[in-house]
Amino acid sequence: MGITKLIKRIWYGPPLVSAVEELAPGTAVVEGKALPSADRKETLVSPLASAPCLAFHYNATYRTPSRSRGWVERVLKDVAVYVPSFDLDVGGGRVKVLCPPSGAFDKEEHRALQSGGYGGFKAVEQLIQPGVRVRVTGRLRRDGERGFQLAAKAIALVAETERAPAKRLSAKERRRKQKKG
Repeated sequence: MGITKLIKRIWYGPPLVSAVEELAPGTAVVEGKALPSADRKETLVSPLASAPCLAFHYNATYRTPSRSRGWVERVLKDVAVYVPSFDLDVGGGRVKVLCPPSGAFDKEEHRALQSGGYGGFKAVEQLIQPGVRVRVTGRLRRDGERGFQLAAKAIALVAETERAPAKRLSAKERRRKQKKG
């Protein structure tokens, strides 16, 4: 890797990949549509919505009196649960995503927390359902017959209106933009 590429990698972070042709071994951010793994077809059931999903983040809090602020929210349970792996449909093919180790949590545990007598109990969950766009940060490596595997470090939903990270403008481009606007 040349010095220019190295500086760009440090400045901008790992490249955003959204097509199979752009895949290369190393750290990357890959964006695509999350689908159940072709070989396992495994999904989870979320504890609140009872919806099939590939991952969910569950957060339960309760309110308790505070000496200085009146009331304060305290965390009861904060857990992210993933299937072992899923496929990411990127332009022109699929990448197998190996999910990070996750905690275990199910509907019974949610019911136990809910009936625990906590004042101001509140639970929310964020789902990654099959077919939604996600952005996965991790390490890409070649996988014989399948092409590439991505060992995930972070998985995030991509909002429908969200676009790729903004390109950093050069000083010349910034001056030109200021003159116009």
